[in-house]
Amino acid sequence: MEAEELTREDPGPALIPLNTHELRVGDIVHLFGMRVHLSREPHIEKRQRVVYAWDGDVLNPEEAIAYGMVPRSFLGDNRWHEEHGWVWEQTNRWLVQGNDLAMWAVERPAEAEAS
Repeated sequence: MEAEELTREDPGPALIPLNTHELRVGDIVHLFGMRVHLSREPHIEKRQRVVYAWDGDVLNPEEAIAYGMVPRSFLGDNRWHEEHGWVWEQTNRWLVQGNDLAMWAVERPAEAEAS
């Protein structure tokens, strides 16, 4: 394979490695082919280790599904509708959870950097 074939015109966003406790609202975590925008403060459990659960929006759901690591059913939820009963709805939500041992590849937009 030629070297030119391995290079990309657009290298994409710069990713920085961060521990779970270093994540911030506004960060975009890259995992399983998804770009998950952390949209609210984490839920924190303090047991033997501190565990963080960040709720986020998947910014590229169709691309992530095509990547093959995340089935479409993982990006949705069953909801009750009076007219139709239980209906599956795509929500494009993902929970990024980890403790002080977890590391993440993170894109930190300028607005998240300032906070």
